[in-house]
Parts: sequence; structure tokens; C-alpha cells
Amino acid sequence: MKTGIRSVLAGLLAAVLTAGALPVAAEPAADAPLLDGGVLCTFGDSLTALSDWPKALADRLNMRLINSGIGGHTSDDGRARFERDVLNKSPDFVIIGFGTNDFVRETPKSRVSLEKFQDNLTFFIEQIRAAGAEPVLLTCPYVRENVYLPDTHYQADGGVLAVLDTYNEKIRQTAAQAEALLIDIRKECEKYSQTAFLHSDGVHLSTMGNTIYANVIEQGMKSMYRQDPDAPRVPQPAKPTIPYGVVSQDIISFDPDDWLLPDEGSIRLGKNEDGSLSLSNTNGQWPEAHYSPETGVAVPVKGTRLEYDFSLEGVGASFGLFLNGSTPTVSREGESLSLNAYFDGAKREPTVGDLSANQTLTGSILLSDLPIPAACIQDGNVIISGLKVFAVGAAGKPMVIRKFCVVTDGSAMPPSTEASSVTAEASPKGDQFLTPLLLGVSALIVAAGVLVVAIRRKKHFRK
Repeated sequence: MKTGIRSVLAGLLAAVLTAGALPVAAEPAADAPLLDGGVLCTFGDSLTALSDWPKALADRLNMRLINSGIGGHTSDDGRARFERDVLNKSPDFVIIGFGTNDFVRETPKSRVSLEKFQDNLTFFIEQIRAAGAEPVLLTCPYVRENVYLPDTHYQADGGVLAVLDTYNEKIRQTAAQAEALLIDIRKECEKYSQTAFLHSDGVHLSTMGNTIYANVIEQGMKSMYRQDPDAPRVPQPAKPTIPYGVVSQDIISFDPDDWLLPDEGSIRLGKNEDGSLSLSNTNGQWPEAHYSPETGVAVPVKGTRLEYDFSLEGVGASFGLFLNGSTPTVSREGESLSLNAYFDGAKREPTVGDLSANQTLTGSILLSDLPIPAACIQDGNVIISGLKVFAVGAAGKPMVIRKFCVVTDGSAMPPSTEASSVTAEASPKGDQFLTPLLLGVSALIVAAGVLVVAIRRKKHFRK
């Protein structure tokens, strides 16, 4: 027990000592690409999507961040969505972080073979360079082996970590062959205990793990690429302003390119002549589409309604709303809710609650009628940060969305205004009674102190 505590404390101390900018091991070439002001795309699985290190890294390198990680994805999944989620974002640098899902074995074979894994990495590097950007490869950190029990499919090849490390070796080989920058996270994390580096689930990163990721990647990129100390700071996305008048704000985009598809090709999106958005699945199953406003849409809960107008033509649907900074791809527990039960007059499937096909729904939902978690409401306001849409049923049958927005009616007042009006009303009465009372008490305390001092002096002289 003591040994475990000591290792955690030692790891935390090391993270603190290495936090912030690290000394750079090598100087970049004079003509090396410049980091400041560039677009940094982090491309990978949940170690990218659900982690804090991408934002911390972009802040330190003075870059604009696009986080294109999706939890559970293999390099095969990444390749299917590569053009949409990476190349179409016009990045200057792309950090590639796959492998933690590729090596997993539900059968005697891994999800993605070593050969295909290396082929995918080579494809990413070639395409990134052809687009004029710089690729950066990450090895995978260790995982806690007991997470993969029963691990019978790994034993013939030396165990869970041994199999994972064959994928890490492919990452190293691919980087060397392509002469691409490699950040060897696997080697770095060996300096720390798993309990300190990893989240309690044994796979994802702890706070300390996120800090180490950001530190090591920062050091590696600064050794290869230039920074300009005089470059202007890249402005971070502004926090959404809260409207207190009568304001309407879309919470989805009607541009198909602004949506993200976890399973690329499973949903066909299109913009109709009337400006509406159409979604239809291509496989007759339950694929999903994600939309996340860059800074979120902030509104007061009081006096705000969600207005909608959409048709389900031969396909069912399900809508999930994400709040407080959570998005469909980077979601925290307790920061989302299903809208299906709140569409007025909607026909729903009796077992799963999905919206049934062949209906048109138009109306509004008061935000105050939704079960918004209390933790997502600050000063009476909430940030809508994402929407997940499932297109359920027959392939090729469209869902058409004409309106999905929030409208405030102006009845909510800014907290500062409400506070000042209450203070203005309360102050005169408070002053009438409290101020004389406090002054009187203060006078009594002072008089008592003087009396005590006088008595002590009198006793002293008698002695």
C-alpha cells in the first residue's frame, strides 16, 4: 500500500516539475515550418477526443486547434473519415494517434492487422504531406492489462502489452521510414506508475497523464518546428454571449460539411433548394450525425424555447442535446439529454422511444420544461454545445430539417441587473437599522477595551 502511494506521489511530483514549457533538446532548422498561427489537427481515438492535452498543447504552441478524435475508432475508421475530418479542415500540422483500438482482440485476431495498420499510417502521412501539412506520429501509452480480461486471445503472443507494443513498433518503423516526427509516448509513460498516468478505467488519461502528453509533444514539436516569440497570439474561441433581448439562434448548421459522421458514408447529407438539410442513412441501420457549434450557443433557461420543424419521410429519428461544453464526440457524464419525449404530438416507437417514420413535427419546447442537469446551469443560463441525430430505418429515405433553433423572449434579466436592483432596494432599509447598531456595538467594544487596560494598569501600580 505504501509503495503504491509513494509511486503516485512521485509521479505527481514529476508532472509538477515538468509542467509548462520544457527545455528543447534540439534547435529546429532555420527554414522549418512555423508553429505560431497555424492550424493544429489532432486526429485519433478517445485518447485524443476525450483528453485535455490537445487544447493545452495548442495554447502553448500558439495554434488554432481542430480536435478530430472520435472515441472507439481504429485507424480503419479514421481512414474512412480522413478527408472530411482532416484534409477538409486545411491543417498545417496533424498529430496522428491511433493504435489503442486497432490492437484489441475479441477473437484471436486484432481488429486491424499490423500490415493494414502500417498501411493506414503511411496513407495518412502521404496525404498530409500532399496537402502541404506536417504529420506527427504518437505511439500509444500502456494500458492496464486487467481491463482486457479474459485475455486469452493475447497470451499466445506474450500478453496484452506485448501485443500493443507490436503496434507501437509499427508506428516507430513507419515514422522512421517516412522521416516523420515521432513522439514516443509509450517510452515516456514508463517513467510513471499506471495508477498515476491513467484514469481509473485503465485506458484513458488521468490529469497527470494529460499534462505529460502536452509536455512531451510540446518538447518534440518545438525541437522540429520554429516558433516566433513576436508572433501575435492566436485568439481562442470566444465564450458565447448570452442574449437577453428577443433573439433567435440556430443550434445546427444547414451546411452538410459542418457535420461530423463517426461512421463515414453511413449517412448522406445534403442541402435542399429551400435551404433545408436532408439526412438519410445508406445502410438501413441506426447511424448518427454530429454537429457542434464552435463556441456553443448560450441562452437563459427562463424565457427560451427550442423551435423545430422537420419531416421524417420513411425514416425514424432520435435527437440528443449536449450541454455545458460536452459534444457528441467529447461527452462528459450528466451533460446531455434526449429530446424525443418532448416533441409535441410526436409518434414514438413503444420500446425504444425513437420518433416514428412518416410524420412532420413543428412546434417548440420551453427549455425550462427540459430535465437540464442543475450542474449545466450557471446564473440561470445554459450553453448548448452539440446535437446528435440518428437516422433510423429504411436506407435512402430522408429526414428533412427546416428549423432547429433557440429563441429567447427577452423576459430573463442579466444577473448583474437583478443583483443591483435588489441591492438598491435593500440598502436604505438596511442602513436605517444596521448601521447605528454596528456603530453602537463597536463603541461598546472600544470602551470595554479601554476599561480593561485601565484596570490592569491600576493593579500594576499597586504591586
